[in-house]
Amino acid sequence: MTSLFASRRSRFLSTAALLVCLVGCGPRVVTVTGKVSYKNKALDHGSIQFMAADGKTYATTIESDGSYTVGVGTGKAKVLISCTDEKAQLAYTTWLKSQGPGGGGRKDDKAGGKAPKLPASGNFDLIPSKYADFTKEALSVDVSSSNRTFDFDLKD
Repeated sequence: MTSLFASRRSRFLSTAALLVCLVGCGPRVVTVTGKVSYKNKALDHGSIQFMAADGKTYATTIESDGSYTVGVGTGKAKVLISCTDEKAQLAYTTWLKSQGPGGGGRKDDKAGGKAPKLPASGNFDLIPSKYADFTKEALSVDVSSSNRTFDFDLKD
């Protein structure tokens, strides 16, 4: 009888330990910091995202001095960085709305139907768009409790 009880107790404890490990043994989240620059100049706005190996994404905004702080799961992570010219994008969007359906303009269009100049790139990105797509650029880091400061100096 004692051995049957000990056997059940042992199985129960083993199962409980396994469940605790499955629930609590996921990646730890640590505070990651760093700076983002483009051509050696700090970005004054934008966003940065870290996609962990399990697909979870951790995101934050880039501060006016190029710095960021975000909690990220430990392990390998892909990095996405975006920075757009929000004023130019808003001006173009406002102009598009003023054109009404069909793009012919409205009689009350005070802008004279003239579109704001589009950037030469055809989009409003202030950094190469390859950095804003997890599949295009190979920015990656290995986050750990001892490795959690990452600076990025982006190039063309």
